[in-house]
Amino acid sequence: MAVHAFIVSRLPGARVDEVTPSQFRYCIVPISLVTALEIGGTNYALKLLSVSFAQMVKAGGPFSVMIFALFFRLEKFSFVLLFSLVTICGGLAIASWGQIDFQWTGFLVAMVAVFMGGLRWALTQLLLQGMFESYHHLEGKAESEVEDKVSRRSARPRLSPLTMTLYTSPLVSLALLPAMIIFEAEGVVEVLRACCSPSSYYLILAASLFFSSILVFCLMVIEFVLVRNTSSLAVSVGAVFKEICTIGAGIVVFGDHLTVFNVIGFVTCQAGIASYVFMHYRDDKKQQTLADDETADLKPVVLHTLDGEITLCENLISEHDGEGELQR
Repeated sequence: MAVHAFIVSRLPGARVDEVTPSQFRYCIVPISLVTALEIGGTNYALKLLSVSFAQMVKAGGPFSVMIFALFFRLEKFSFVLLFSLVTICGGLAIASWGQIDFQWTGFLVAMVAVFMGGLRWALTQLLLQGMFESYHHLEGKAESEVEDKVSRRSARPRLSPLTMTLYTSPLVSLALLPAMIIFEAEGVVEVLRACCSPSSYYLILAASLFFSSILVFCLMVIEFVLVRNTSSLAVSVGAVFKEICTIGAGIVVFGDHLTVFNVIGFVTCQAGIASYVFMHYRDDKKQQTLADDETADLKPVVLHTLDGEITLCENLISEHDGEGELQR
């Protein structure tokens, strides 16, 4: 994936932003490390837990994203938001209900992976939406007064998704390489030897890694684009819809048995997603209305006099002294 990001970054018209040393130390490196921990923890938990129970634990992803988003002031808490997330996560857990094979080690590993995912997306939103410099405590400075979310978002240029992929993918690969060599390399080679001739299995391995890395690269860029233009919580909610589609695909393609829990969970999850979308639509409409009111700084006023009509422009409240003034 790092190779693909480097090649794309060299194409004409590709936008690669300059990353400051503080951004690299306090965001790029932590994002890469927690991404590696999330991937490794999720895969290792699947070896210890049943798929159904691992999916139920993973359903807490939106909650972990919300916790870190509230900590970094990327989201504002509301009971409507909490209700939507409870409905979404509960619906996914019910839809994933199956044979529960509880194991403490696997459960703790899966929970760590879930919280690493929440921290990853919160830091990603900080960097992609240009809000990193608003948090001066990351550089040892005193934190300023609470700023409005919109003003913080526009205070600094936002990094492009390609820049994020170019800087994080090599670090993630390096962090996962030792674990891959220790735990996965021997098993992959044994599978290839069992199904391929000795002269071709290395070629098949290289081709598989190449094409799968293309898919991962496209997925990462799309996710970064979504975070940059929406929020980390919105992407997390969208990922829940993907998990529901995965459950449905298992039923249709592989003939998995459809239970009452699957149906109830699917309907509940869709209701939660619909309420979340409606909540954000309502908030966006309110923000748009406020923005329209703020842009109407000048209002024409028509005064009827004996000499005719005189049109004045009424300036709204001044930002400095709070007094309005009239301009002829």
